[in-house]
Order: sequence, then C-alpha cells, then structure tokens
Amino acid sequence: MKKEKHLALSASERIYITTELNQFKGTLDELSIVLEEIKQIVLSPEDKTAIEYKVTPDATDKTKSFVSWNPTILLDKEIIVDPFIVEYLMKRIEDKDKKGEFSGSDIVVIELRKKLKGL
Repeated sequence: MKKEKHLALSASERIYITTELNQFKGTLDELSIVLEEIKQIVLSPEDKTAIEYKVTPDATDKTKSFVSWNPTILLDKEIIVDPFIVEYLMKRIEDKDKKGEFSGSDIVVIELRKKLKGL
C-alpha cells in the first residue's frame, strides 16, 4: 500500500506543477495517476479570480500567449499527493537543474523542491 503524502501548495507551485504534469508521457497506468492528481492541483475559476490570473495573447505570434497572476496573494491548498507524482516531479526538477534550464522566473521551484524532498 502506498503511503499518502500531504503537501501544501501555493498558487504559483500549483501552476508550475500543472505545466509539468501536462507534459507527462508514460504508461496508461501512470497517466491515470497523473490525471487524478491534476484534478486537485489545477486552479479553479474561483482561484484564478482570487489571484488575478490573466492570459494575454502574444501580439506577434497568435499561437502563443503569456500567463500572469499576482503571486503576493496567498492561496495555499493542501493536497494528498500520490508518491508517483512526487517522484516524477523530483526527477523533472533534478533533470532540468542538471541541464541548467532554470532562470529567475523559476524561483518557485526552489521552495517546491524543498517541500518535495521533505516528504
């Protein structure tokens, strides 16, 4: 039996995790875990309103858009996360870290990594 992992996530961490999980590729069994987990992580319409979440189309490339929100508005949510998701996210973070793919806009990942390591 898998041990439940409790995790309190900020809105910024939930947005980051949703982006990572949307890129998931794996087996159908693994995908079913991801799809269940994403339901509790994704921002609801009420959450988006609360944090002033906005999607702005790119003026030069209509296939792209920019997402912004107010990170100073605290909107933490506690979730119960499957150990598979913790392992997957840690691997994604560590792989990106080894490749030097993080920038100043990824500062939220520092705190998220601490939380995931603590589980």
